[in-house]
Amino acid sequence: MILEFSGGKDSLVVLDLFKDKIKTIIFADTGAVFPHCIDFVERTCAKYEIPLVKVRSPVNVLDWTDERGLPSDVYIHKAPNPETKIHIQRPEECCGEMIWKPMQNYLISIGARTVLRGQKASDLHVSLGSEFMWDGIRFINPLWDWSDEKVFSYIKDNGLEMAEHYYSINESLDCWNCTAHLSHPGAEKRLEYTKKKYPKLWDKLSDKLSEVKRALDSEHKILKKSFDMVPMYSGVKGRREHLQKEKVNGN
Repeated sequence: MILEFSGGKDSLVVLDLFKDKIKTIIFADTGAVFPHCIDFVERTCAKYEIPLVKVRSPVNVLDWTDERGLPSDVYIHKAPNPETKIHIQRPEECCGEMIWKPMQNYLISIGARTVLRGQKASDLHVSLGSEFMWDGIRFINPLWDWSDEKVFSYIKDNGLEMAEHYYSINESLDCWNCTAHLSHPGAEKRLEYTKKKYPKLWDKLSDKLSEVKRALDSEHKILKKSFDMVPMYSGVKGRREHLQKEKVNGN
């Protein structure tokens, strides 16, 4: 069996549960992983004495976002913003290119048959199910029906060490330069952690966040001109009342 390990609490529990069956651990190194997360992944694999393979995209995530655009929760279109010239992209594009695609390509290249993941049904990014086939590979999510509470209880009961940020925030940390997922619960704590723990990285991230905000503010102004022309009413009843008012006003 192969484990896709993110260094997060869920894949950590899967590692501990299946430590006697896992032969290889793979980890996606995007080029912008938080330093303490890299250290935790390496130490954990050494502790369990299971070989670690770091997979990478041919292009660094910092170069990718410079070329393809900054990830944004609000995605308008592929072309750069006409006013700011700032280019944004869907978060799935960036994660797919930097994380999922390199891991899948590696699994195919070695002829992998069974892969474990730490995803749960309650996660914001829902997988295809507790078990599914993809490119002829069987993927299993053993914690599919688990809650976060159950995961933390297992970690506590079995004395497992987590990555250091979990002791202050219950939030998965992927790339430090990510400008998306800001609507997720815990996003503010993630940003606060970055600002406090990695001030130099925070300076770079805040510059990119400002660019995304400028692009979205500009898009909002462009769209507002059109939306201001649209009558604001709700449902059939609202439309009927709106038309009646227009009739009374002679419009």
